[in-house]
Amino acid sequence: MKKWMVCGFGMLCVLILTVSYMEKEIPALAEISGMTDQKATEALAGASRQALLDAWGEPRGMLSGLYGDIYETPEGRYIVIYYDVRLDSGPRARSVKIDR
Repeated sequence: MKKWMVCGFGMLCVLILTVSYMEKEIPALAEISGMTDQKATEALAGASRQALLDAWGEPRGMLSGLYGDIYETPEGRYIVIYYDVRLDSGPRARSVKIDR
């Protein structure tokens, strides 16, 4: 019985880790530019920098002093992504500010 409990617990841990590292679907840059800062942050929170690079390409610029990227939309608006730096999984989006 103990063996099955330990095995079940191990499988549960693997499942939790797998789900926590799954990437969210990244909305299009134009879609994000139409959102409020709060909605954009909710949509992108936890997304990896690499997922953003894959979805949106290279940023227009980077922040100095803070870890973040600056993207420009076709309409000329700026979207700033601020990252948390995680040693286990690399930088993850923490908050978003959109130039109005």
